[in-house]
Amino acid sequence: VIACLYDKRQSIALASGEISGPAESSGRDCDYVMIFPLEGEKRNQIHVSGTRAMYIRWDEVVNGIEQARLVFMDPSKLQIMNEEELQEHFQEQMTHAEYNKKVCQLLSETLSGPLFGLEVEAFASLDHDEAFLKISLPRDDNDETTTQYATHFRYQVALSDEAYEKLNTTVPRNIHGDEVRAYAPYVHNDANLFVPFRSVDRIRLISARLGRFVDISELMKQQVLAEHFAVHQFE
Repeated sequence: VIACLYDKRQSIALASGEISGPAESSGRDCDYVMIFPLEGEKRNQIHVSGTRAMYIRWDEVVNGIEQARLVFMDPSKLQIMNEEELQEHFQEQMTHAEYNKKVCQLLSETLSGPLFGLEVEAFASLDHDEAFLKISLPRDDNDETTTQYATHFRYQVALSDEAYEKLNTTVPRNIHGDEVRAYAPYVHNDANLFVPFRSVDRIRLISARLGRFVDISELMKQQVLAEHFAVHQFE
């Protein structure tokens, strides 16, 4: 689907053990955040993130292949990889720490790669016990990622002033004088007929795309993912 725009200066290879210290975020706006618990230097087994507390046995041996299947090969979803590729990334016997790192790496590479085409920025917390993955749809006007997402999902977008002009009518208003625009499924070749994408639109499109391929609830259950949330921007 789409070219990847991954910021190499801020990337932290989550699986290769290259998180040696906290990295500063670039400060760019993002649409979605995923927070992964890290083993860290203190190797704390109690991990608290927001309102969630987890007890993680970092040295516990898990069946990495079986757990990864639940996350990435849910039969109700589209597949990121086949069985052979899954077994190249995961082993039947892995520590929880090893499995956690491998999942983080795979997600980072996949989300910033051609299948998703998202902007991904990764950095560690100050005490090095969490990794943050900031995810965004590209803001570059020449990048077609957002329009391709919207077209694929037949996402409903409000009609633009130009669309109403072509219909020889004005934008309706309610009794309070607020515009009440009609919505229609987005069409890539008629982008001028739709208003610009809002923050909430980008969030919904990312969430829909993630849900097509990755079982987020399973990541939470396996304690690989501590939190995930949308970043709302007032527009």
